[in-house]
Amino acid sequence: MRDLTQRMIRIIQPIAFLVAAPTAAVAQSGDCLRRIAMWEFFADSTLTTVQKDGLRDATCSMVGNIEKWAKDNGWEVPTGLNRLKILIGDHYRLGRALVPAWESDRGRIEFPADKVRAGQADVAHEFTHYYFPNGNRMLAEGLAIYVQDETQGLPGGNPAYPNFGMPVHMAMKCHPHVAMPILPRVELSKLDLFLTPQALTLDEHVFADLEPNKRDQWSYVVAGSFVRFLIETHGMDKFRALYKATPFEAGRKIKRTKDDWAEIYSPKTLQSLEADWKAMIDAQTTTCAASAALPH
Repeated sequence: MRDLTQRMIRIIQPIAFLVAAPTAAVAQSGDCLRRIAMWEFFADSTLTTVQKDGLRDATCSMVGNIEKWAKDNGWEVPTGLNRLKILIGDHYRLGRALVPAWESDRGRIEFPADKVRAGQADVAHEFTHYYFPNGNRMLAEGLAIYVQDETQGLPGGNPAYPNFGMPVHMAMKCHPHVAMPILPRVELSKLDLFLTPQALTLDEHVFADLEPNKRDQWSYVVAGSFVRFLIETHGMDKFRALYKATPFEAGRKIKRTKDDWAEIYSPKTLQSLEADWKAMIDAQTTTCAASAALPH
């Protein structure tokens, strides 16, 4: 979400909470590997019991999925994390975990009720932010989308924002229902400047043909595709080293202090990695004629 939207949410949410008072918080016996403290369904969520239970089951499953993914891929699960507080309501537009963490409320995760009803809550994405936040917004979102796609077929997994199950490379190749191709207009050096909690988005001048919410969504697809390319082409170890170069710290914006790209991916630079990524997308033989538009 854009910065203005975030500021408005901080103003509006206390009012929304009065109007959409929460139903009784639900605690889970066993606490799903001792990670989840509670689920809170606001009255405006109008979810059925089956839908609520489905989200509880999905979040419990995804805790195990993410921790297993981390172990299998050499990511150390942090110790001493706050237990998860999962809030669901129609007054939420998108899932959020990274910005609340930056605001010193790590473990608070918000899901829009309409996405829960549709089976599209981005549980894996937000849990990735909980476990592995980052000071660089492009890398943080890229990893969250990568993990979401990697765990989609596991219990608790599902298609979700921003690509809703469409392979990210296919989305970049086909740019469904966007007249002008996305890929040639992307400048990763600009996206690399976005610092958490700044909302990731595409350049409003270069992408003036897209509505603001679509610029936000496509910036996430770009990040997801590029991170997948980095991991698949150059390996997880190098990506993990890059990720550690912009550590997350609540309340602080973490800038790069040196050219981490050239140091870690030598002799490559961000510019040459971008060129390789774009060439890989262009070389895809995907048939795009029947591609559906990305939901939002």
